[in-house]
Amino acid sequence: MSNPSIQSHKLGPLGAEPEFSESARMVQETVHRFADPGSPYWDALRQFKELGFGVEGLLALEPAERAKTMCILFEELGWGASPSPTTAPTCSMRTG
Repeated sequence: MSNPSIQSHKLGPLGAEPEFSESARMVQETVHRFADPGSPYWDALRQFKELGFGVEGLLALEPAERAKTMCILFEELGWGASPSPTTAPTCSMRTG
């Protein structure tokens, strides 16, 4: 027996999470297209893992070392992707 006052709702890509904002939806769609089979992403991911920077390798590090390594990785990947002098550092947090 169904209750007519209960509306059905189609779950989105995050399950029961609230709907995406317009900018979040654009990010999700862009990254989804980038990760399509046959895209350059898969070759880059394979090479990244061969260097020891896959999820398993990073999770094996102590948390402080993992955080430092992640900052270095994203800083260097950002440098390689955009050698523009206007590129801001990814992890410029100072701890002291």
